Amino acid sequence: MIINGTVKMLNPLRKGVSQRTGNPWQRLPFLFEFREEGDQFAQRMNLETLDDAAIAYLREGMEIAVEIKFDTHTWGQNTYNDINVRNIMSAQKQKAIAEGAENPDDLPF
Repeated sequence: MIINGTVKMLNPLRKGVSQRTGNPWQRLPFLFEFREEGDQFAQRMNLETLDDAAIAYLREGMEIAVEIKFDTHTWGQNTYNDINVRNIMSAQKQKAIAEGAENPDDLPF
């Protein structure tokens, strides 16, 4: 599912080192605001990305398109919903892809 919206707020970058592989990782949580067609009020989601290119590029107020995947898992007696970011692209690039541009990689991000 691809949703177009705005980065409302960037939260502090989280960094660490994988215990299993020893490789460093970083994760950027951000508040994403979007409107569905016909909605009077905007909706918001907290999302996180591990993509280094997206982490370097994202800024507050930026219009982006986010490809997300919903997943559910169970732990003990509880069920949890996950919203996983699969891809982030600039709104311009997503629009070019939707319109069938020959080389959308010429666009930033």
